[in-house]
Amino acid sequence: MKKFAYLCLLFYIHANGQGLFNWPEEPITYKLVKIDGLSQGQLYNGTTEWIEKTIISPDEVIKKSLDIEKVRFQGIKEDLFEVAAVFGSYFFDGRYTIEVTFKDGEYKFEPISLERYIHSDLRDLRFKGRWLPISLDNPDYLYNRKGKLRKHSRNLPEAINGLFNSLNRDLKAYLTGVAKEKKDY
Repeated sequence: MKKFAYLCLLFYIHANGQGLFNWPEEPITYKLVKIDGLSQGQLYNGTTEWIEKTIISPDEVIKKSLDIEKVRFQGIKEDLFEVAAVFGSYFFDGRYTIEVTFKDGEYKFEPISLERYIHSDLRDLRFKGRWLPISLDNPDYLYNRKGKLRKHSRNLPEAINGLFNSLNRDLKAYLTGVAKEKKDY
């Protein structure tokens, strides 16, 4: 009976984990999401509508748009990264770029880049705030020599996975709603 319960648990974890980002264990590449009943053009239109409703200034964040083939957009998430320090925690904003490519009945959600904003230092006015890239391909810098996550990067994987998974989940939910509306008419 214990073996059966264990197998059920493994199946549940595997079934619900499909399509989720799991960085740094797996590199962040892309996720292919199927949405039955929508053409390439409907997926493109639905995605641009979602960007307009979700992101504050869509004209500025849509970086590249090829007819109904793909759209690349950029967004900023405030207080995305938490870094533990001696006297508390510091929070940094994150800026991401995502490309969504469309085919009939499916889209490809691909994170292109991720950066964190380092605020200016009030003690040294020569240091201005700037965006620093986060490598999504090679997460080795997160670990010490013993193979454990460094103190300053303990929350980084959770924050990155949470960001990309929630964006992809929200987009899928919006597009699924568009497909459902289409079937109701």
